[in-house]
Amino acid sequence: MKRAGYTIVELLVVIVISALLTTVMIAYSSKSRAMLAAMVEKATMVQVLQRARSLAISTYSNPNPHCAIGVAIDFNTNTYTLQEFDSPNCVLTDIGSPSVTRTTIQRYSLNPQVKFVSQGDSLQYVLFIPPEPSLKLWGNSLIATTSQGSIILGSKAGSENLFSIQVNESGLINF
Repeated sequence: MKRAGYTIVELLVVIVISALLTTVMIAYSSKSRAMLAAMVEKATMVQVLQRARSLAISTYSNPNPHCAIGVAIDFNTNTYTLQEFDSPNCVLTDIGSPSVTRTTIQRYSLNPQVKFVSQGDSLQYVLFIPPEPSLKLWGNSLIATTSQGSIILGSKAGSENLFSIQVNESGLINF
């Protein structure tokens, strides 16, 4: 007599292998989703930095331009803001001074899966000073730096993948 069909052992093996593959795919897709979200936020951040530089250049014909246009990063709330900065005589040596007035152009929030990562050369302020534009960078300690700094984005899920945007004193944005 010939039997057609599968045994219980064969069915259990197929079910276990299917469950393992499903588990691996779910774990992989959540890591990929977090990584993709960080890459999208990096691209958006670069666009905002380039917009700040553009706005500083576009004030070339304005007789009373703002002292600076730039991006302020808030590590605590994972937000960043495109702002115009003004101060008496356009002296921006102390960004935390009460004499520096800020006007918000637009505020951005990172994707909930992404966060700013604070490291040694992390930037908190990137200011483009019209009309050339020259550049001023401030790190986490609100001390002006003259060389370069980084804006680092990472996943809140604890992924080891970090995405860095470097800005140097000549205004070059590398990502």
